[in-house]
Parts: sequence; structure tokens; C-alpha cells
Amino acid sequence: MKPLVVHGGTAGTVFWLCAAGWGVFELTLALRTRGGDAEHGDRSFVPLTLSILAGIGLGVLAARGGDLALPGPGWWPVVVGLAVFAAGLALRAWAVHELGRFFKFTVVVQTNHRVVDSGPYRLIRHPSYTGLLIAALGLGISLGTWLSIPLCLAPPLIGFSLRLTHEERVLADELGEPYRSYMRRTQRLVPGVW
Repeated sequence: MKPLVVHGGTAGTVFWLCAAGWGVFELTLALRTRGGDAEHGDRSFVPLTLSILAGIGLGVLAARGGDLALPGPGWWPVVVGLAVFAAGLALRAWAVHELGRFFKFTVVVQTNHRVVDSGPYRLIRHPSYTGLLIAALGLGISLGTWLSIPLCLAPPLIGFSLRLTHEERVLADELGEPYRSYMRRTQRLVPGVW
């Protein structure tokens, strides 16, 4: 049986509205945070954005095939997946709010930049990225096939791994010991794991 999302109807409409809403959310953040201190030509967000879009595209293609459908009623992956998706975006929004003026789409250390270790940053160094990965997981689940889940997650996970390595190098170089100390007491993306 093919997943509901690829059949169109209400489930497909809800899926695509959520995906479009995510895009609007990210575009709003990008417009709100542009400018300010010199960004030294950093464009690492471009491959990161492409990795997220690739994940969604691969997940949708896998769902269109209908192979390896998740068990149970056809509506449950949509409901559960979109709840997970919403939780991921909520974590991202919280992380962005907690960073305040230090949030940028580009990797840049700003004037009077300091280590933020409150809110979700108490537990992990990149909760905004974790939130996006949770959102990608939710979209993968909502597509209704086992194959869509890793396909939605793998490209962004690779993109975030590359981005956060670059980001941490810049922050450690520019912020020095306060950031290195923060790195020693927190995980990157998943508390207690990595």
C-alpha cells in the first residue's frame, strides 16, 4: 500500500503545507539575521540547505515507490511524523531565541560575542541543528515508508556534521578557552551520545 502523503488528499496537503511552512520559517530567519558584522564570505549554509532539500527529495521519491510501508493504519505516520516535525521546529525556534543576536545563518563571530550556555545550550552545543534533524526525522516518518526515514536524515546529517566542524573551529579560535571549556562539558547534537 502506498503511503497517504504521496496519494495527495488531506495527508499530502498537510505534508506539503508543513514543508512549505518550514521553508517560510527558515526564510524569515535568514532575512531577519542578515547583515551586521562582516561575514568573511562564509557560505557554508548553501551546501547545508541543499543537503536538507536533498533529504526531503529523496524521502519523497522513496515514498512514491510505496515499498517498505510502515505498518498500521495509513494515517498514523502522518500524525506521528508531523508531531515529531513540530517538536523539531520548536527546539530550533527555542535555540534561535536563546542565541538572540548571535544567531546567524553564516559562521561569524560578532562584536562582544560570548558563549551561550543557557536553555537547550546547557545540554548540547548545536540544538538548532538537532531541531532541524528532528524535523527531518518527522518528515521521514510522515512519508510513511521505512526507507524515507534514513533518506530524509542522511543528507542533512552529513551536511550538519561538516558545518558544525567548521563552526566549532571558528568559535574555538575566536572565543578561545571559554568555548573550548564549553566543548568539553557538552555534546554536539545528542546529549550523552555525540
